[in-house]
Amino acid sequence: MLTLLHYFFGLCLMRRTPQELPPSLPLLTALIVAGLALGMPLSRDYFGNWSSAIGASLLETVVTLVLYAVPLWLAGHPGRYLQTVTALFGVGLLVTLVLLLLRLLAAFVGDPNSLVLPQLVLVGWAHAAFGHVWRHALGISLFLGIGLALGFTVLLYLVVGSVFPLPAS
Repeated sequence: MLTLLHYFFGLCLMRRTPQELPPSLPLLTALIVAGLALGMPLSRDYFGNWSSAIGASLLETVVTLVLYAVPLWLAGHPGRYLQTVTALFGVGLLVTLVLLLLRLLAAFVGDPNSLVLPQLVLVGWAHAAFGHVWRHALGISLFLGIGLALGFTVLLYLVVGSVFPLPAS
């Protein structure tokens, strides 16, 4: 467990590559389940209720699994799918953990907006780490990898938001 945590932390710091990760469907499944479980409180905050949070999280996961296959297939690297997706979900899980900690700290301080800047920095860093994974998976530049990661984020927000709109403030 610590070895995996160390690996994903190294991946977030751009010191490791997705190729170093053994292809493992059980590991991917565990990361997806953990990500859904840990991300549910964040989704509940965004959508305002549990049913929308669960539905949106499941839809996002399914769409993500399908979308991530497209650039690998277009680049002629479909065999890299399992390692790439596992690396991306692992990075996402670490980011979710840190985001949850920041949210808890903000609640402890008593001001939910007190840690907005660190959260924005975390999201930026997450996209850089996702771009790093795409760089190695597709053999492209880090800049293009980050662009691809940002594009996926926008597309996922559009798809999920069209099915599960955010409540009016």
